[in-house]
Amino acid sequence: MKTTFLTISIIFLFSCSGSINNNYQAELKNNRWVLKYFEGEKLAFNNFEKEVFIQFPIDSENQFRGFAGCNNIFGGYKVKNDSLQFLDFASTRMSCPFNDFESRFLKTLRSTDRYKIEKDIITLFSNDNAILKFQATYYQ
Repeated sequence: MKTTFLTISIIFLFSCSGSINNNYQAELKNNRWVLKYFEGEKLAFNNFEKEVFIQFPIDSENQFRGFAGCNNIFGGYKVKNDSLQFLDFASTRMSCPFNDFESRFLKTLRSTDRYKIEKDIITLFSNDNAILKFQATYYQ
């Protein structure tokens, strides 16, 4: 009897936790979007001193900020339905040994015209090509 109760309890707990994870859907705002794929290549955290990320703060109307690998970035954005454009953004001007990545990343970010969020992944597109993928982490 105890074994049956324990088995049923374990199955119930796993089925509940699975449904919560399967139904999770991140939102554009209130997340820290950490870069995971760039130009089709998976990135590892050890590629950079700090994680490359973007944020769309809930308390800032149409403003974003982030980190591009060496410099902080900030600026505006426009979103309507699934279209997304980054507008008039700037960055700090630190000298970095891997500026080539940052220049390519910023150029790619500027070319964004659409986005799609699936669970905790946001994919940015340019001309229907997936160009960047970020994973959501809770933003504080």
